[in-house]
Amino acid sequence: FDPEQRDRFFYLLAALKREGIHFVLDGLSSDNGAYGGIGERWIDRRSLKQRVYYDPEAQEHWRRLVEKALGATNPYTGLTTLQDPALAGVILVNEGGLSFVTRNGVPDALRPAFATWLKKRYGSLAGLEAASVDFPKPDQWTSRRMAHVQRFFVDLERSTADWMTAHLRQ
Repeated sequence: FDPEQRDRFFYLLAALKREGIHFVLDGLSSDNGAYGGIGERWIDRRSLKQRVYYDPEAQEHWRRLVEKALGATNPYTGLTTLQDPALAGVILVNEGGLSFVTRNGVPDALRPAFATWLKKRYGSLAGLEAASVDFPKPDQWTSRRMAHVQRFFVDLERSTADWMTAHLRQ
């Protein structure tokens, strides 16, 4: 983090608290996830909002990001942001639902996890053959295949939210 910008962030939070204003913060709001070196912030160079669901490196980056932004002691309040009673909530990943972040197509990196999920869900080769391992095209929102994908997404979102929440509580 830019030290000056981080100081401004902490000062803003302290000023909001002083004025009786509660705040809600994002754990992650950019696909680029504060990696730096990105000229145009709106151009996705890191796909972090997708990768945080399945990529251990992206998950570790999210952990470090929230520790530095929300777990560090604010020098103006003497509390970590997560301990501050003015914190009304944390959005783990802003606009991070899998249906949204994969709207232009599901990355191939999710195929093994989807295949494992299907096998666990259907238990047999016959049951698995009745389903489809392929991800639907973005315009196939009403297919049987998409119903399987949506169930997979919900399970993956739930497990991701669980480890993120546990990390913040720690």
